[in-house]
Amino acid sequence: MKNTKKRFIVFIGVFIMMITCMTNATVYAGTSLDSLMNQYVGTRWVDMNGDSLYYYGYECKGFANYIFKELWDVKHIGAYDSSKYYIPNPSGAYEIGRLDFNSMSLDNAKNLLSQGLPGDFIQVRRRGKDYGHSMILVSTNTEGITVFDCNSDGKCTIKKYNISWWQFYNANSAMSLYRANNNKGESESQNTIFNGVDYSSVYNFDYYTLKNPDVKKTFGNDQKAVFEHFLARGMLEGRRGSVEFDVNYYRSQNPDLQRAYGNDLKSYYLHYITQGRLENRKGVETNVNGVDYSFVYSFDYYTSNHPDVKQKYGNDRDATFQHFLGRGMLEGRRASAEFDVNYYRSQNPDLQKAYGSDLKSYYFHYITQGRLENRKGAA
Repeated sequence: MKNTKKRFIVFIGVFIMMITCMTNATVYAGTSLDSLMNQYVGTRWVDMNGDSLYYYGYECKGFANYIFKELWDVKHIGAYDSSKYYIPNPSGAYEIGRLDFNSMSLDNAKNLLSQGLPGDFIQVRRRGKDYGHSMILVSTNTEGITVFDCNSDGKCTIKKYNISWWQFYNANSAMSLYRANNNKGESESQNTIFNGVDYSSVYNFDYYTLKNPDVKKTFGNDQKAVFEHFLARGMLEGRRGSVEFDVNYYRSQNPDLQRAYGNDLKSYYLHYITQGRLENRKGVETNVNGVDYSFVYSFDYYTSNHPDVKQKYGNDRDATFQHFLGRGMLEGRRASAEFDVNYYRSQNPDLQKAYGSDLKSYYFHYITQGRLENRKGAA
């Protein structure tokens, strides 16, 4: 009797754990995305015995068709049109959105892909090419997306890798996104609303933990705890939580708010959320055309280490930043504790071959790719 009772308790415990896991993850109709990636990443896509019913082709499209079938039991999503960036009549799936050659932009691509869920099907037309490419979406974050695909290297190698928003836009001239009809997974978008205020314009979990490694170390992936830290301490300490907003810049550019709020940093965040954006007040100095230069540039660091810049521009943050963009990078000036272009260049022979003495390209590579590849930016 005791053993029966113990077995029953264990069964209940396991059942509860299973239910908990299911409510916090995408529920697949077939094999899970993680297991498929574990099985195929690093291998090469082959004929699969010529079973065209499921695979419908070789290389990227055939592989993506197969993975979509394994995930959602969709035998064939359909063929793309002659422009090769969308599927006119998807089977077992529906179109989330489409960007043609005129509507494709960095922001539009980011907005569309940010609606994606793990296991969604991405179809693109390669920029400057006459062919398309098919991918399976793994995840999105503030930096870009993670995809699972075949033949991105031209050798039919199956890979899982990160692509920054800029890289994605730079590589593709049109795109579309599809979701299986039976993909009922809920978006993993974070809750950024507290007491009726939406903090999403000044706070993002991924960005906050990336910019504040002490927070990441303490709270890990606990989104609720990290958001609570931002609310209770982050704003009071002037921590940056979003690519869209830098409280130090916002404060320096608005004398009227300085008179109203003084050193009450939290009030600047709230003003931007509730009024500043609507008044078209600029929230950050380092975001240009979707590229976040804060990883290689800090106003305080730049002016402290380059007295000629400080003497010429004083506390004019916009003019100082424009100097960095127009001359600083070309001259190889260091503007951040995180990045030293001379060190970065010396440690990466592959980049030396690609960029030579074009110093600006090293800054840009680190921002858009190097960080994501865990390349060290400074000694």
